[in-house]
Amino acid sequence: MQITQVVAYRLSAKKPIGRSAGRSVVNSAAYISRSKLKDNELGETFSYQHKSSDILFSEIITPKVSPYFSTNRELLWNAVQKYETHKKAQFARALELNLPYELNLNEMTITLTKFVENNFIRLGMIADVNLHKPDKDGDERNYHAHILLTLRRVNEQGFVGNKAREWNSRELFKQWREKLALECSLSLEMAGYKTEAERWRHGHLTLNEQYKMALVRGDESYAKICDHAPTKHKGVHIHQMEKKGIISYVEEDRKKLRALEEKKREEELSQLEAEHQALMKEELELEDETIREKFKHLYPRLEDRNVPIPDELRKIHQKYKNQERDPEREYERQRGRDDDYER
Repeated sequence: MQITQVVAYRLSAKKPIGRSAGRSVVNSAAYISRSKLKDNELGETFSYQHKSSDILFSEIITPKVSPYFSTNRELLWNAVQKYETHKKAQFARALELNLPYELNLNEMTITLTKFVENNFIRLGMIADVNLHKPDKDGDERNYHAHILLTLRRVNEQGFVGNKAREWNSRELFKQWREKLALECSLSLEMAGYKTEAERWRHGHLTLNEQYKMALVRGDESYAKICDHAPTKHKGVHIHQMEKKGIISYVEEDRKKLRALEEKKREEELSQLEAEHQALMKEELELEDETIREKFKHLYPRLEDRNVPIPDELRKIHQKYKNQERDPEREYERQRGRDDDYER
């Protein structure tokens, strides 16, 4: 299969789900798990079972020491909302990530659970993990997971202590992004996709950084794919619009960006061509000077030894000899020509 796009790497953090925005974490859990859950605080039941075919894997992963309700989705998220009493309380962190479409379902599931256990469960979070297949009208490579993470540590009785603010650090999130790239890369390599593994290994980097890494490892075809400015992400709704022939604002922006890139590329090529021509001229001048110096010493030696000199060599020698004429003699010679002309 010919690769025409950069790897489908993605790990993004959504806004925390909280009461101040009028959101229900129970509703969010029901949606990403395509299940039916009752929110005790609101007294409402949310059901997304009609979309259950989207789900490829769904599981709540917990630390070794955790309360009895932690593996029951409805009990867990109702317990979170009950514990967080402040009117502006935050309930959960929401993450979305992509997995390599080259992997089979078992390999995707193992990769996802390893990543979650090594990066979230190890710190003491409870993770509600749901793997979705690509949307019907979206990108067919888009095997993606939705993850809800608790914000407090737990013990056997329930939630304990203050919220773990250190889990909010940008540096930690950057580490998670790199760890996901590495985990996916290892899985691809084990599955026999060595080239794809190298590309995913650097998927968390910027396009410019991926471009440079591709050149370093000699992956010129992928470097060419990465050699463009970042574009806006196309969600399922944008894909649906474009399949109906509707030009979206995202596509309009991409067209403008491509036009600017093409203009910039033409300007860069023109500049490179000018620099190349200047360099060639400089090299020819240097070469000319070198040949001239060699002839100064070579030609007299050939004449002294009565060595037959080819006509072509004589012409070259005469050319350089003319260039080295004494300025005063050249003036007199030219003046003589002028006198002849006047006569």
